Amino acid sequence: MIPNRFTKTFEVDPNSRWREVDQLVELYQKAREEKRRNLSTEILERVTPFVYQLANRLAYNGGIPITTKRGSRVWISLGEKARLLQETENQAGAISIEDLVAEAIIDLDKNLQNYDASRGTFSTYIGNRAPVIMQRYFLRNQNHEGIFSIDSPVQGWGKEGSYYDVISGGIDEEDSSLEVKEEQVELLERIRRGNLSKKERKVLKLRYGLYKDRKEHKLREIGELMGFKHQYASQLEQSALRKLRKVA
Repeated sequence: MIPNRFTKTFEVDPNSRWREVDQLVELYQKAREEKRRNLSTEILERVTPFVYQLANRLAYNGGIPITTKRGSRVWISLGEKARLLQETENQAGAISIEDLVAEAIIDLDKNLQNYDASRGTFSTYIGNRAPVIMQRYFLRNQNHEGIFSIDSPVQGWGKEGSYYDVISGGIDEEDSSLEVKEEQVELLERIRRGNLSKKERKVLKLRYGLYKDRKEHKLREIGELMGFKHQYASQLEQSALRKLRKVA
């Protein structure tokens, strides 16, 4: 369940809040240049309410079905806002609003140091990137569990904080390393059983940290490693994921 300290931000002028996020990123960049304390956790806490807004808008405009606490599948609209969001919980075999938000938060945290202020504000960066990440997650996980765990530790927090902590404000004391490993094993098994080409298999393994180096590569990096453009790498990824959704 989403705590009030996040849902109440839906009543605040979003533009002023986005400016706060941009200012916080400026502080983060200055701290990084001066080699001071990493502010990524504080940034993610400020960003999370807006990622919820983006997920809500994507569910409404993009037609993504979300499962509520009652188990009924609904279309979350902007008008329902916090009420439905507070009822939303992750159900077995379904994708919750938290799943979408967690995926976007994970991506933003991993790519925070790659943000280039000269190419636009951080709020614009989030507004452009987060919906793409969430849509990709939805398409990838319609018929099978996701690759990432919401309990995965946030970079810079060590073992004391997880992505769930950022979203819920709670403390997760359970070690999620085994869960992540099991999910990776399951994905590898699906890749093995799926009718994928050699290129499709390699693209997925490079994309989701299942190759020898255990690194999650960007499509541009995959293209460079395999000798073709990143657009073709994206086509191979989408083709492979469509095939995996058919694997029982």
